[in-house]
Amino acid sequence: MNKENIVVSIGNTLVGVWLSVAKLLSNNFNIVITTSNSFSKGIMDNAVPGVYSDIELEKDFFDEFVRRGMSKEEIIKQAMLVEGKYGIACSMLISHQRGIGKGYIFDVDRHPDMLRSWWPHEKKLLEVLKLISFWEYIVDKYKPVLFLSSFHIKELSIIARHNKIKYLSLGYAKYGNRRIWIENEYYQNFDLTEKVKENVKKYSVLDNNEPMNYVQDDRLEDIINKESFTMVDALRKSLLRLPGELERLVTGYHKKTQGYKFMQWYSPMLRKPFIYKYFLKYGKKVEDLKGYKLFFFPMHLEPEYAVSSLSPEFNNSMELIAWLSKSLPANGILVVKEHPLSFGVRSKSYYDRFRKMANVVLAHPEISVLEWIQNSELVSIITGTVGIEAVYNEKPVLTFGKYNIINNLPTVRYVNNFDSAKQALHELIRLSNDTNLLKVSKKALYCAQMDVSFEMPGLVKLLKSDTINMELAGIVVNNLKDKYNI
Repeated sequence: MNKENIVVSIGNTLVGVWLSVAKLLSNNFNIVITTSNSFSKGIMDNAVPGVYSDIELEKDFFDEFVRRGMSKEEIIKQAMLVEGKYGIACSMLISHQRGIGKGYIFDVDRHPDMLRSWWPHEKKLLEVLKLISFWEYIVDKYKPVLFLSSFHIKELSIIARHNKIKYLSLGYAKYGNRRIWIENEYYQNFDLTEKVKENVKKYSVLDNNEPMNYVQDDRLEDIINKESFTMVDALRKSLLRLPGELERLVTGYHKKTQGYKFMQWYSPMLRKPFIYKYFLKYGKKVEDLKGYKLFFFPMHLEPEYAVSSLSPEFNNSMELIAWLSKSLPANGILVVKEHPLSFGVRSKSYYDRFRKMANVVLAHPEISVLEWIQNSELVSIITGTVGIEAVYNEKPVLTFGKYNIINNLPTVRYVNNFDSAKQALHELIRLSNDTNLLKVSKKALYCAQMDVSFEMPGLVKLLKSDTINMELAGIVVNNLKDKYNI
């Protein structure tokens, strides 16, 4: 009996876990591995020899694709065929890549430049076609029944959906160490969505006081606690980075990859402590704002997957802040908190614009997100975990991200323009005292998360590891069998 094919795309995270998963699945399926280059292939040959039936190197395909060459007219013709076939504009596919899509990233005016961001239109279209062609080639050659990867690849997601092939990635449930299967490029799990909707009706009248305290996503605290904002640390990191920068310069790495320019990261690294001091000086604490009703907006880490890919229709924080500022009542203040990992990639002049808005203040960096949530009338987000944390703290949420799971809750409003934002803001102000409805949202979300997600303790420590871990792989494969009959 011929085995069916499963394609596992190996990136630069959870390599060991995914190779372990491939090893378990190889008992019943042919495993095809896709990975970036021959160096990655060497890691796999050492870790799980003989497990995969075939391996495809993206670099080999891309090199051959570019070598064949296409005229400007052919590129545009092929791009239009892709748009017609898959129902998505190639410019949208360009926008989600931080390199060729840099022009769509409006809120990090001091983020390092990339050479490929200056490519002409047809060359950026060719980059999209290269990715589309690779995944079409994989589908045509192997006809897999399942794709697996660490993060959802947008081009693959579009092609898999078009060909009715299941494509899953392992995502954060945004609750402790729990994980969830992600089913499309917008970080959605359709079972979770349905559970939330069902629970909203089910718990319209609460009959118990079951504790449902929020447990922070296990990756966040460790990342944030490692951040330092001193000049000494900035200088230390700059010196440690210097040998690598010089090596890249000598070998022509920057030009070859068309990535960041030589020493481009030095400016944000050295700016970081100065911007942090700026926030220490001008940032407000809760007690500084007595007499006002507070409305909270946490800035996002950019450029990052959570914004450019999960909210492709809207990712402009400055526009969002302007809309809210123009809509707040006279007794309202909008508190804008910078993301701890974003100090240095935005300029003082960027923040000065907010300080010139009469009803907008910057948050003091030493005041936690939780404290602002608990002292605010409502919370506004584009995407991210802060919206979930707000639901658990029984606060209304205004979202500008179309695909957030919390959009299905009765105390959350999704908006997409100034008028809808203004209307929703005032609706949520009225809802902010409806304690029963806020508890319904909290329980509906909590129970759905618990039903659909599963615990994977210690996974976060293996993000950059290629060590085999059959125990965690067993959890992954068992859940694939239970939920998807794989």
